[in-house]
Amino acid sequence: MNTRWILLIPYLLGIVPSAWSADEAAPLFRDDFADRTAWADWIFPKIPQTTDYAVETRDGSSVLCVVSAGAASGLLSQQAFTVPEGRDYRVRWRWRADRLPTAPDPRTKPGDDYALRVYVIYERPEKEAGWLERYALRKAPFRELGYLPVRSLAYVWTETPGLPAYFENPYTDRVIMLPRTYARAERGEWREVEIDPAADYRRITGEAAPRRFRLAIMGDADNSASRSEAWLDWIEVGDAAR
Repeated sequence: MNTRWILLIPYLLGIVPSAWSADEAAPLFRDDFADRTAWADWIFPKIPQTTDYAVETRDGSSVLCVVSAGAASGLLSQQAFTVPEGRDYRVRWRWRADRLPTAPDPRTKPGDDYALRVYVIYERPEKEAGWLERYALRKAPFRELGYLPVRSLAYVWTETPGLPAYFENPYTDRVIMLPRTYARAERGEWREVEIDPAADYRRITGEAAPRRFRLAIMGDADNSASRSEAWLDWIEVGDAAR
């Protein structure tokens, strides 16, 4: 899926940042998907088919079902999060994949399809960006309160063996793919994930992560014209120690 505009779309939405909670025991954000009110639709005008995101009940709890039939679209968090300096945070979720798109090598454009992606989209004040970066993003139709999206980390469910720990998205070097590789036998099984995106950002770029970010969810199978089905039970942002 062409993710070139992943870094620009949030500025269409008029989203305000969330203040970090002083209570370290409580997550800053948690969604158990009783509904979709925490998320805004993220549509790509050049892709006619959109992924279906439906809240369903499974095993007695509400979950988000993500089905793509040759489609691509996503959900963006209604909140943008600002981390206090020195605060150590994590992003956690519980997911499963029942059917994966029939895509080739995910490091190629034809293979850029995934049953489920979780994005951490980092932003920083426009005034802190160099002129080359500002020029590269000059065509962004909206910019929220002087902020620019600088880089996205995309954590993806895959069964492709031998992938590196991370690699650039084939459409843009502003999106870094971080594969979570599972065996085929794990299809249909729930798996919990905990990530330290700030540490991943520093490891990849050699720089400290911006303090402001938002989340996105996506399932897509448009490049392969195939079908995928995945589920998300819950997702949260909180302190490293719970």
